[in-house]
Amino acid sequence: MKYLVSGVAVLALTGSGWAQYQLGQEVGARVDEQLNPETLSRWSGVPVEVLANDQQRGLLETRGSVRLATPTSDVPVDMTVEYVIHHSLLGGIHWEADLPTLYVGGPVNLSLTDQMFAGKPLHVSGEMGLSKATGTLLVPETNWLVEDNDRLSIEAFPVQFQLELDGDNRLSAYESKAEVPPMHLDGTDVSLLVSGLSWEHRYEGSPEHLLGQFDLTIHEIRENSSLPVVASGITNHVETRIATEVASTMSFGIETINSPLGTMNNLLLQTSFGGLDGSLTRQLLDQLDDAGQSGDPELVMEELSRFLEQHADQWFARAPWFRLDHFRFDQGDEPFIDLSGNLTLQTGQLPDDFFSVLMKGDAVDSQALMGVLDASVDMALSQDAIALATLSNPLMGDLLASNGPAISFRISQGQMTLNGNRL
Repeated sequence: MKYLVSGVAVLALTGSGWAQYQLGQEVGARVDEQLNPETLSRWSGVPVEVLANDQQRGLLETRGSVRLATPTSDVPVDMTVEYVIHHSLLGGIHWEADLPTLYVGGPVNLSLTDQMFAGKPLHVSGEMGLSKATGTLLVPETNWLVEDNDRLSIEAFPVQFQLELDGDNRLSAYESKAEVPPMHLDGTDVSLLVSGLSWEHRYEGSPEHLLGQFDLTIHEIRENSSLPVVASGITNHVETRIATEVASTMSFGIETINSPLGTMNNLLLQTSFGGLDGSLTRQLLDQLDDAGQSGDPELVMEELSRFLEQHADQWFARAPWFRLDHFRFDQGDEPFIDLSGNLTLQTGQLPDDFFSVLMKGDAVDSQALMGVLDASVDMALSQDAIALATLSNPLMGDLLASNGPAISFRISQGQMTLNGNRL
């Protein structure tokens, strides 16, 4: 009996050892796949070169070092990544990496590691599956001499992230978020403090649907100078969905701005647009992404022009629209301006080849375009706003004086009206 038990134990250990070995080989192969220049270029949207790649595979861990560069990018990057991946059948896959060198060229021309982080590397760690990874990027303490006498300082902070890949090794989901410690910019003439900054970034992608979303909040920006300014309650939201149609929204707001000129409250800017064909938009993004791998901006513009010549009429067929939902703010406790409007192209009333002819540079009936344009603008102004407009532009002041403080402008079927009166 004991020999049977011993035999089973030996087989189990041998089997687990082989499985452990296979796991290590699979991890190493997946790393090689992710470090393929084509894969990296597709993810980043610019041509990526792998200048050096060294990897050692072991039973319980895989180590390596890789140097990556984007020399043809408008803002070239050169970085070294040193990584170690711990893999076991029981413990799963845990990975960590350092970026000992990170150089950003072009107009930036900056070594982030040496000049911003005092020689400390960015550090990344997390858990990994074959198609999903979660982790934390630790940004070192920042102590950066921006110019001769201006210094930016931020304490170290983490960025949480997770990502998923689809069966074709394409990014199908991504999410990151961070809360940044107070940012200090101190110089000879100014002292700036940004506090309570946080962000969340989210992406989802499939052949049928794309979603991108970004949220930023800042508790306060305080500038201490001879003319101090304090802005508080800052928010920014951007969201784009591409499915059957394209739909995008943007919102930016500031609760309060205090300055020597007075107090501004409840600033809000909201816009949205849509009506473009979603399938063709995804096709355009793929084509521009492929063209962008060349690093040649002219090739990207050629691809865009070719797409518009071939597909513009179908792309615009759903009556594209833009809407200014709100632009408003108060001065003190009184409303200063409140502006809204929208614009729609009723493209179904145009000839089927109108836009393709236009994109080719051939003559089109410009009046036909005016005939399918529906637009409206509604504006309410305070007396202070009208007085300010009059000082800057007397003609505008006369227009507001005779038609304001509430103005309604319309364009429909080629006819324009102002406060109901035809122009």
